[in-house]
Amino acid sequence: MASFDQIALSIESDSSKESESEEVNIIENLENEMIIEDDEFIQPLHLNSKIVNDPPRVLSDPLLAGYNPFRSDFEVEYDNRAEDVLALLYHGFNGYEEVDDSEDGALLSELKVAIVDGYNMRLSERAKRKRVIKEHGLINIRKLHTWSSRIEFELGKDHFKHMMRFMQFTKCFEFDKLLASMSNFNSIRAQTNKLLNYRHQGMRLLKSYELYEKLLKHRQESVRNVKSKSFPIFSMPCQPKKPAAPLKIYHLPGFKQLNGSEVTLCSNQRLVPKDFLKFKQALISECEKSNGLRLAVARTLIKIDVNKTRKLFDYLMENGLIWKPKE
Repeated sequence: MASFDQIALSIESDSSKESESEEVNIIENLENEMIIEDDEFIQPLHLNSKIVNDPPRVLSDPLLAGYNPFRSDFEVEYDNRAEDVLALLYHGFNGYEEVDDSEDGALLSELKVAIVDGYNMRLSERAKRKRVIKEHGLINIRKLHTWSSRIEFELGKDHFKHMMRFMQFTKCFEFDKLLASMSNFNSIRAQTNKLLNYRHQGMRLLKSYELYEKLLKHRQESVRNVKSKSFPIFSMPCQPKKPAAPLKIYHLPGFKQLNGSEVTLCSNQRLVPKDFLKFKQALISECEKSNGLRLAVARTLIKIDVNKTRKLFDYLMENGLIWKPKE
């Protein structure tokens, strides 16, 4: 218990007598307040028996690799035991704390500074790695693979492979803008090729495009109906297989490298222009290497439908791009 003199000093009172009188008044008033009259009704307190709801917390998601988005931090940091070296500043040099103004004291100070510098370098490396992960969007790898497959389908495998090189030295938002601009470029190019195809068909007015598409669809349906009715009555009740409609390839990669006959072949056989060019080059190279090419060898080189391989083989043979081996 402190004396009234010490209390007077702590509360900056004039004298110990004044502090003593103030304490006595407080105690007397407190005793009067604690006295309860007999006729006074005491209202009981009702306790809340409801379960207290926990605040929203971040559930550990294995896809986030221990990343806490609310704290922008990881549960296990890179070089997670880097702070252990700081313990040497307080526990490792106790035997030298009393050394002052000597060579050992100066050496001890330099050693402590070196430890702090090393710790700062490890913190810099940790911050650098966190910045790279954040800027390049490398936290959720599965989401990155899903996004990559979608972009690869839009741009094409070869084009996407070249574009992925820019991801190494551009930030995620800048790379997204770059891919969005490339996707927009492909859509504009597809629309341009579509208009060029209409112009090649002899149309010059915008309103005639809709009529052309409508009549083309009607003609294709009529051709399918005629082919389905050409079967005899006593044929099997099963429905004949409908031929696939020609593929629209004016918006696909490699369309600009095709000539008129190649466009017709790719459209009727539903071949992507880029794949057609790759198959064409493979057959021509094999023919020049072996001084001739047979259909059986062509089917082993191209892993597609055998009927499409036959059509491609016949087309290259008719145009003199490949030839059969001499007997």
